[in-house]
Amino acid sequence: MRKSLDTQSVRLPTCAIAALSLALCLAPPAVIAKPGSKPGKVDVIVGYDAKPDQAEKNRVKALGGNTKREFRNFNMRVISIS
Repeated sequence: MRKSLDTQSVRLPTCAIAALSLALCLAPPAVIAKPGSKPGKVDVIVGYDAKPDQAEKNRVKALGGNTKREFRNFNMRVISIS
């Protein structure tokens, strides 16, 4: 007797795979810094449990970060930090 798959149990891994694929596609290739070079800005992908509000955007800016991209369908942002 075969069990039917619950749509919720299939949806979560599918969303996780989609988010990981998107993150890997958007991430630039890693570059090894030369000794003695000055540190620059680094782009990072930040994931949230819920959509970030204006207070979170202000906090990133106050810490010297710059939001490069926001996603409508994912609770993630690309932030440039130094």
